[in-house]
Amino acid sequence: MTNLFSIEGKSVLITGGTAGIGLMLARGLAEAGARVYGVSRSAAACEAAEAELRGVGHYVAFPADITTEQGREAIVNLLNEREGSLDVLMNNAGMLSEEPMGEVTEEAWDA
Repeated sequence: MTNLFSIEGKSVLITGGTAGIGLMLARGLAEAGARVYGVSRSAAACEAAEAELRGVGHYVAFPADITTEQGREAIVNLLNEREGSLDVLMNNAGMLSEEPMGEVTEEAWDA
C-alpha cells in the first residue's frame, strides 16, 4: 500500500514549470523520483530552473510556446524522443490580469 500513489519513474510534463508554483511542483515531483519536464516560453527561465533543480532529480526545462501548434509539436517530439509516453500532464501555465472578470480585454485574455 505504501507505493499506491508513488510517482517514481513516471514521466511528468508541467506547463509553466520553470517558475512559481510550477517550479515548486517540479521540485517535489523530481524529489519523489519522477522524470519531470518543465515548459516555458522563456529560454532564460528554462536555464535558471535547470540550474536551481540541478542535483534534485531528473528535471529538464524546455522552451516552447504552448499557444502555438509549432510549440506543442516541439513538446510532443521531445517527449517521444526521450520518453515514448507521458504519464502526467500538469497544465499550470497562465497569466495574471488585474482587471475584474467582466472588464478583461481580448488582448489580455489572449495573453
